[in-house]
Amino acid sequence: MALRDVTTTGSIGSGRVPLDFVSLGGLTVFSGEVWNLRFTMRNIVDQIVTPQIHDAWLTDYTLNRAAGTLDQHVGISPWQRASGTDGFTVDTAGAPLHFELDVSRIEVRR
Repeated sequence: MALRDVTTTGSIGSGRVPLDFVSLGGLTVFSGEVWNLRFTMRNIVDQIVTPQIHDAWLTDYTLNRAAGTLDQHVGISPWQRASGTDGFTVDTAGAPLHFELDVSRIEVRR
C-alpha cells in the first residue's frame, strides 16, 4: 500500500501556472507478514469519489460472488458489508500475505 503525503507551498493559483513537484523522499513504515488485515479508504475531494473507488476495488469480489465462486477469490474483499462501508480485507486462499506500507512525500510549489 502506498500513501501519498502532498504539501503545497503558497498559493497555487488558477490557470496555466508552472508547478514544481519536489520529492521529499519515501518512507517504509512497515514491511512483513500480516494476518487479519483490515483497512479503510476515505477521499476528501468529493463525497462521490469514495463509493466509486470502493466499487472499483470490489469488482473482482462482486463478480466471484455473483458466479458463486467466492471460495476461489483472491484479492480485496469487503470487511463486513458487501459495499465496503465497514472497511476492506484481503482474501489470500490460505497463502501468507506480505504487507508493505510506504509513504511518498511530495511538495508542490510555484
